[in-house]
Amino acid sequence: MDTAVLVAGISASAALAVASLSYFFNKRSEREGQWRKLKLDHYKEYISALSGVVSRRSTAGSQARYADAVNLMTLVAPPVVLACTIRIFGRGWASNAAKSQQRHNETLTTLLREIRRDVHPRPEGRGHGISADERAGYWATRATGVSNCTCCGDFTKSTRTG
Repeated sequence: MDTAVLVAGISASAALAVASLSYFFNKRSEREGQWRKLKLDHYKEYISALSGVVSRRSTAGSQARYADAVNLMTLVAPPVVLACTIRIFGRGWASNAAKSQQRHNETLTTLLREIRRDVHPRPEGRGHGISADERAGYWATRATGVSNCTCCGDFTKSTRTG
């Protein structure tokens, strides 16, 4: 009789532990998903605002929107993403005589890679279909026909077609 009670007690305890752990891990997963969605929403706003300050599209309103997006990103982005954001337009980029389009594109590529890594859209090591040379400069050139951002100062027409 005592063994039957002991077995029933152990079974009930195990069932309670499994249910509790299942609930805990499920809630943690839900919170991580909500946090990732919040980050993704802020990153979408940032990229959208960034495309608004490209070349001739830049206005006082789009610059204010970009500043707001950067400020919102400070709430959710890890330090590596914020450091890349600062390197894109920070530290007097527009007035820097030694500015480099290649360095700017590399920084933008790094920023986008770190954003992707932060929200985990796909397993590590899978590419996204465009070459390393085209990653950062592609979006600005295709959207505006101009090869550089306003921070670069060089407004040359793109040689790309299509």
